[in-house]
Amino acid sequence: MGLEKIVERIVAESQAEEERILAEADAERQKMLSAAGKKRDEILGNYRRHMEEVVVQLKQREAARTEVELKKLFLRVRKEILDYAHSAVLEHFSALSEDTRRKYYSAMTKKVLAELSAGIIHCRAGEERFFSGIPGFSVGEPIDCIGGFLAESTDG
Repeated sequence: MGLEKIVERIVAESQAEEERILAEADAERQKMLSAAGKKRDEILGNYRRHMEEVVVQLKQREAARTEVELKKLFLRVRKEILDYAHSAVLEHFSALSEDTRRKYYSAMTKKVLAELSAGIIHCRAGEERFFSGIPGFSVGEPIDCIGGFLAESTDG
């Protein structure tokens, strides 16, 4: 029986040693899993932050692109309005009667005479008759315009 007890004791000690080694291995495995989980969480956190920054940058770029497109649209519409107004004014002035033009030019030359005592008046070819006879002023070279005139002082 003595041998049996020795064998039992050796088996018991072996089992205890095996359990201790398994417990140590399990503890080490838990440490490694915990460290891997922390590393995974850190990587995911960094990735999320990076993706949030990318999304913010993309939104900012899209907002800037939209703003540029709106400015282009605004400028195009503004140009169309100005072109329409310009053509409407040109049409209006070209359709003015001679009597109406004479009244406009008379009112404008009164303002010129208040500032200049003598000079040269440049006007559209064919409208010289409206400006001849103004005291102290002579009619100069014609200018290319729809209507109106340019008053130049004698000293430039």
